[in-house]
Amino acid sequence: MRAAELTDDPCYPEYIASAVKRTARTRRTFRRPDVQTDRLFQVMYEHPTEAMTTCSEMVREIKNVNKGLEKVIALQESLHREQMAWALTQERQACHQAFKTSSYERYKNINPGRVDGTCRWVLENPQYLAWWESRHNNILWITADPGCGKSVLAKSLIDIDLKKFGSPLNVCYFFFKDNDEQNDLATALCAILHQLFETCPDLLQYALPSWRSNGPKLHQEVEELWCILIAATSDSAFPNTICIFDAIDECKENEARQLIRKLAQFHSQISPCLNPKGRWMKFLVTSRPYEEIQQNFRQLTALYHQIHLRGEEENDRIREEIGLVVKSRVAELAESLELSFEIRKRIENHLLQMEHRTYLWLSLVMDGIRTTFQESLCPKDEPIPLVPPPVEAAYESILDRVPAAKAETVRKILQIIVRARHPLTVEEMAAALGIATSSGSQSAAQAGLNPDVLKRKIRHLCRLFVFVKDSKIFLIHPTAREFLLSRSPESRWYFEQSDVENLMTRMCIHSLLRAHLENGRSRHNPKNQASEIDIDELDAVGKKDIIPGIGKRIP
Repeated sequence: MRAAELTDDPCYPEYIASAVKRTARTRRTFRRPDVQTDRLFQVMYEHPTEAMTTCSEMVREIKNVNKGLEKVIALQESLHREQMAWALTQERQACHQAFKTSSYERYKNINPGRVDGTCRWVLENPQYLAWWESRHNNILWITADPGCGKSVLAKSLIDIDLKKFGSPLNVCYFFFKDNDEQNDLATALCAILHQLFETCPDLLQYALPSWRSNGPKLHQEVEELWCILIAATSDSAFPNTICIFDAIDECKENEARQLIRKLAQFHSQISPCLNPKGRWMKFLVTSRPYEEIQQNFRQLTALYHQIHLRGEEENDRIREEIGLVVKSRVAELAESLELSFEIRKRIENHLLQMEHRTYLWLSLVMDGIRTTFQESLCPKDEPIPLVPPPVEAAYESILDRVPAAKAETVRKILQIIVRARHPLTVEEMAAALGIATSSGSQSAAQAGLNPDVLKRKIRHLCRLFVFVKDSKIFLIHPTAREFLLSRSPESRWYFEQSDVENLMTRMCIHSLLRAHLENGRSRHNPKNQASEIDIDELDAVGKKDIIPGIGKRIP
């Protein structure tokens, strides 16, 4: 049987054919298809018997071809994904760089570092500590007079103090300066967003649509930039962030107002729980206590008085801290110039004798002292300059902010302060300034100004060139008096000594003559004691009693 199996032809083809032909139904169902309709057998081709392969071999070949095609398709898809990712990365990079519109790092780093023991007036303040320890959206507004170290404080917070935060913390900042590069809000927001995206690239998704729509013009669109920042805060990837805006008083006035309004809206309307992971964004803002800045913040501070830390009320402590800086700077100077211990102590004691010290004054005066001793052949005999030219330029810059309409009033205030034999009280200044600015036909009582109003307004009028301490009025610094008396005639703030003396004399005469006439009227007509004095009557009396050289008529 095995031999027959190997040598005889197989019988199953006959069995299959017999089965197919058994009935009409089996023939119809299982017969071979006609060669003209067979979809697998193409009659137009030759089908040599020796070249035929089995179906299984054909299927195997087809599978091999399919596998090759699958590899090619996968390779093409991978290449496409890489090209798309590269294109997207290029777009993201271009978008990110669009926000780098200023050298914000340089404007931070031009400020000196903090000396140990300084800035305690803020770091130990309960308002600052409450802001620092809060774990929700918050804002702190710090004001202080010119030259009190606000920018040094901001820099030290960024570089030192905020890095002590327990959990990961993102810090963004912008230092406003009164120049075309650093004085507008759009530039500030671009800097904040550039730093934010540097830390969290995934947040660029909130900027890309605006970037695609606006292109390079995006960095000019304040509303778009602010919306991007607020949208990013709602993302789960948004980190706890502190934004620092230093010296917003040096921002353009209308844009500073716009920024304050947006900060107020953020603080009042944004829910602390808006971020799904409880993330927060806190703002710290510094400025001089100008009246217009305070007015813009007033709606917010009226509701949340704790957000305003008033450095102008900490001037005594600030000046004590500046004493530490004096010792540190003098020690550095003595070491670099190899000055003797005696010269070092002489410089240090001379500077510490200055009661009303500011960081601005110290920085400029140290530059002058360094130049003096560097060029000196006999350092021990050199005088120590306390009013270097740069200080004069700084004073000029402060007074140049006085509006033209108020310049004459400010001139009279400064003239009165310069000529007074002792610091005037607010009440004394109110009486003196009232007489100096009155029409001349008022009584002494009527001419006087309201002391409470003057106390609130005088610093704003003089752009912080004066300050009030213990109800007495002082210039920003003792060197300011020398500055006012040494101006060139071309200066807007030039004071002739004789002009100052004439003003004071006219004020005294006005006061005495008014009192004299009022007393006379009181005796003859007690009911008319408060009536107006006729200017001719005042002038007639003045002709007899006026000091020679002051003038015929009292203005």
